[in-house]
Amino acid sequence: MAVMLILVDGMRPDSINMSETAQTLRKEMAYTLEGSTVYPSVTLPCHVSLVTSNEPDVHGTTTNVFVPWPESVSGLFEVLAKNRKKTGFFYNWEELRDLALPGSISHTAYYKPSDFPDGRTNDLCARDAAEYWSEEKPDFMFLYLGNVDYVGHAFGWMSDAYVKAVEQSWRIIRDMKEIMLPDDTLIVTADHGGHGYEHGSRMDSDMMIPLAVMTLGSEKYQIRKNASIMDIAPTITKLLRIVPDSSWKGISLI
Repeated sequence: MAVMLILVDGMRPDSINMSETAQTLRKEMAYTLEGSTVYPSVTLPCHVSLVTSNEPDVHGTTTNVFVPWPESVSGLFEVLAKNRKKTGFFYNWEELRDLALPGSISHTAYYKPSDFPDGRTNDLCARDAAEYWSEEKPDFMFLYLGNVDYVGHAFGWMSDAYVKAVEQSWRIIRDMKEIMLPDDTLIVTADHGGHGYEHGSRMDSDMMIPLAVMTLGSEKYQIRKNASIMDIAPTITKLLRIVPDSSWKGISLI
């Protein structure tokens, strides 16, 4: 049993209805298009809430400048490390380097977008993640895909370019699914949505996120509509048969 988390930065739930690949994969997933993120609906606070299962006013990061969380709060990677789980993290937005304490992740890979003007860092992250998954067989792996958010800021949320970027991300998700074993579980989500050329508000377009869980085996799941990004860490520990940290506020999705 292993768990793969794929997060598509800035992916609005309604954009999934415009992705042919997403429509195909949804038939195999338990999902809600009415999940919620935290406020402010900004990338780094949302990610810190994901790994700490706490609101920003508890962990302290309220902008895209990281603030170390208090000692009373534990992150997902630290909990997994204490339970001797092998983990991997692949990303293309540098500020996410602070999602775990030094030494908590078994393997990381970062691709700097400015080094690749052709915008292929999503593909490079996925390539390395697939290789690590297949060869090292981690217990948990987090693949972050940042291009949709970049396109949203550049061309607008729900623009043609944005919808195309969402479809490209779902093709990566499809390819990653293909390397998973029958008892593995795939979780797909976003950190926030967006409107116009921005995000960060309490608007539904910014706050609502998709949350999907799929196992390739016979077990089937159901996800409640009011699921939160803070429920992801408890879900991962439940799947890996680990006791969630007592500081976490989320509830397992399954």
